[in-house]
Amino acid sequence: MSDTKISALTALTGANVDTAADVLAIVDTSVTTTKKILIDELRIALGIATQAQQETATSLVVTVTPGRQQYHPSAAKAWGAIATPTTVAGSYPAAGVSVVKDSTGTYTVTHGVTISSTVYSLLVQLNAAGSNWYSPRISSRTTTTFQVIFVDSTGNLNDPTGFMYAIYGDV
Repeated sequence: MSDTKISALTALTGANVDTAADVLAIVDTSVTTTKKILIDELRIALGIATQAQQETATSLVVTVTPGRQQYHPSAAKAWGAIATPTTVAGSYPAAGVSVVKDSTGTYTVTHGVTISSTVYSLLVQLNAAGSNWYSPRISSRTTTTFQVIFVDSTGNLNDPTGFMYAIYGDV
C-alpha cells in the first residue's frame, strides 16, 4: 500500500473548517497517546499574527498569514498599472480601481482601498513616449483617490503613455 500520510494543513485545504469546534488529533509518539487540539487553540499556540500585531510591526515570534500580511506598514496597500488614457492594465485590489483623464496631463485615480487618513506615501512612476522627460506631481489626495499631473521637459502638461503607482499607509 502506498504511503497515505498527509499533513494537517493539507487535510484542511479546501475543507469546511469550524475553527471553534473542529479538532486536530496530535499523536505523542513518546507515549503513544493521542491528544486533540481545537483549530483556534492551534492558531494561538502557533502565534498567528493579528491585524494589530501586523500594524505595530514589533513582534519577532508571531507567524504571518497571507490574510494579515497587507496590514504591515511596509506592505503596499494598493498598486496599479495604467495605460493612458484610462485603461487599468493591472491592480491590487483587482476591483474598485479606475482612472479618469481630467484634462491633458491630469488624471484622477480611484485606488480601490480606503486609507485611514490622507497622510500616506504615494509613489508614481511613468512610461514616457519619445525623448521627452516627464515629471509626475501629486496635486491632491483623499483616502480613496489621488490626482496626478504630468509635466514634460518643456514645462507643459502632457500625457505619458502610461504610469504605475504604489500606496503605503494604514488601512
